[in-house]
Amino acid sequence: MDARQITIRALKYGNVPHYEWNTTLLELTDSHIFVLGERGRKLTHHTKGKEFIVEHRTIEFFSFDSWFTVSADMADGGDPAVLLQY
Repeated sequence: MDARQITIRALKYGNVPHYEWNTTLLELTDSHIFVLGERGRKLTHHTKGKEFIVEHRTIEFFSFDSWFTVSADMADGGDPAVLLQY
């Protein structure tokens, strides 16, 4: 797996910045992306004009073809490799 740092920039309607955070790319295809958010990362909430520290790891799925995303919190330092086997 070629893990590399990327920045996720979530936009609201009209391409207005909403959220932004750095994360690790796990998988990229023509239809989706999986990323791993590390514990202690900074999340910028542009709409509220605030920054937050996320205290847990997450594995996140973003579809390029569908309207939904998925974010799963990983308790107790969970191993993302286990989740990707399913």
